[in-house]
Amino acid sequence: MKRSKTLVVVIMLSLFLVASIATGSGTVEEKPQQVELLFWNFGMYGISYLEQGKEKSEWYISKAIERFERDNPGITIKMDYQDGTKTVEMLTSAAMAKSGPDVVAMWGGVYVTNLKDSLIPLNEYFSPAEIKSIHGWENHAVGNKYYGAPVMKMVACIFYNKSLFKAAGVNPSTDYDGTYEKFLGICKKLKNAGITPMINGVGDGWGLSFWEGSLYASQVMDPEGLIKDIVAGKKDFSTTPELISAFQTCQDMFKMGYFNDDVNTITRDEAITLFVNSQGAMFSGLSFDLFGMRENMRDDLGVLQMPSMKANSPNFGACSGGIGPNALVATNYGEHPDEAIKFIKFLRTYEEEREYVKATGELPCIDGAYNDVLVDPLQAEFLKYTNIAMMLDNLMPGNVAGTWFSFEPMVVSNQMSVKDFMNEMDSARDEALAAVE
Repeated sequence: MKRSKTLVVVIMLSLFLVASIATGSGTVEEKPQQVELLFWNFGMYGISYLEQGKEKSEWYISKAIERFERDNPGITIKMDYQDGTKTVEMLTSAAMAKSGPDVVAMWGGVYVTNLKDSLIPLNEYFSPAEIKSIHGWENHAVGNKYYGAPVMKMVACIFYNKSLFKAAGVNPSTDYDGTYEKFLGICKKLKNAGITPMINGVGDGWGLSFWEGSLYASQVMDPEGLIKDIVAGKKDFSTTPELISAFQTCQDMFKMGYFNDDVNTITRDEAITLFVNSQGAMFSGLSFDLFGMRENMRDDLGVLQMPSMKANSPNFGACSGGIGPNALVATNYGEHPDEAIKFIKFLRTYEEEREYVKATGELPCIDGAYNDVLVDPLQAEFLKYTNIAMMLDNLMPGNVAGTWFSFEPMVVSNQMSVKDFMNEMDSARDEALAAVE
């Protein structure tokens, strides 16, 4: 009798346990399904000046992955750091094999849109309010579909040496009104004082691309749209006066002796070294150059907004760089699309953007308050720049951008006319169009 009662109790406990597992009402729970996302980071995260030299585990993105995994039990992320110059080739091969990453961090513009057939449009996964608060979607759009979630903000600017300005009697608040004409006036004062006005280097092709892009953008209400028309063969580089005049400024400044003599042979990084060592008064660069310069120049570093071609330029105050020029994308051949999009959405929250700004020193592209997490006071000036065009090379096929950068040293140093250069750009564009026919 005693043994029978024991058997009944065991059976009842077993039935209760089974019921509890089935209904989730007991203390025994099913473990969440284990999902591993493959995340390819094409040189977009972990490259900021503040992260250089740090262990990978100390990067912002590594810490963000830890936060995501903590809040999403069952999902782990394997991040592979890839060479940014191989983005298109590697992702094209992965798409053809239907095997590769779930999530990708990459450069935006044509790098995203040219791969759209292997990417998931993100519109339906972000609410209208979320889309409105995150800026730069148009950089990664085809039609009404957004194939990349925008990341960061970059602005082109003129860095200047306060001591050299003072030595030449230049007062930026009175001598500069944001026009190219007044900028040339500053250059003249500096040269007359025996100071090299502008330091740069185009030995690696792209050192003055932000300068040219900004002067072009100041003249055109839709600078990205015009470049897209040129790339599509609807217009030509060689018959676009706004592009011709922007590139002509570099030749003119070289002729007037406003650049360092070796501008066409040294690299951009070599030019920065000259600038921070007071070998010239100004350098046209991007917001991400700030921290390396600040470390060397301290309070001697100042910043001016890029010049516009004329006071009545239709897009006065524009600069190149980009609001959301980089992108997070989800592939349509990845094994875990829902979890991939969940990770992308996590990275594009205001809370994570604040962590990103604080850890990397990059600028945000999501609405919100950031002054308390900015690393340098000059970043507050950059945040005032709102009229920002996408970098021109991010709007061009790779061979066209390559043509630009390969001929840039010859153009700047007046060994090639701007007209001949633009004809070369048209030829490269035609080759790109023929390749996809």
